[in-house]
Amino acid sequence: MGSWRAILILAIVQGAAELLPVSSSAHVIVAAKLMGLDPVSPEMTFLLGNVAHAEIELLFGNLRLIAAALAAAGGLILYAGLRSKSSATATDPSYRESAWVGLVQGFCLPFRGFSRSGATISTALLLGIDRKRAEQFATLIAPGLLGAVFSLIAGLLALRLLSRVLSGGKWNYFGVYCLCASAAVFLLHLTGH
Repeated sequence: MGSWRAILILAIVQGAAELLPVSSSAHVIVAAKLMGLDPVSPEMTFLLGNVAHAEIELLFGNLRLIAAALAAAGGLILYAGLRSKSSATATDPSYRESAWVGLVQGFCLPFRGFSRSGATISTALLLGIDRKRAEQFATLIAPGLLGAVFSLIAGLLALRLLSRVLSGGKWNYFGVYCLCASAAVFLLHLTGH
């Protein structure tokens, strides 16, 4: 299959599944495998060619793990749908509720197949957040079309920078940046912003 055709198909799969609670990454991996592509190859994972061991990437292509993660996400969604309180009030989530939702969403990141939006909405529903607020809370990070285009461009430029820094042996620059950013944020905090 031609590379442009494969990219188009994978982009459509990604776009169609991204905001649904069905794990877009799982769908992209399965679609890639169905097209005869290796979803853990360096071309598919943006690895530098000299990475000797990328065991974590191998897990991303493991269909058994993806199936288990999809099943767990499906179970959570079903449980939340049955147990959610239909009489929840339309108030903003508390800091505690927001923290729980964020923790669950963060837990989903390394697991292909465990839908972040599904986990976010399910957790919000289980915490008693009404359905409309749960939906809004889960989709706050969903960018508009123009935002998505700019995000793509910025992401590609960031990948290029990362590649240059890593290949140039200047990985420590990111540490220096993080320390400087930490100091700047702390100063903002001290000035009451």
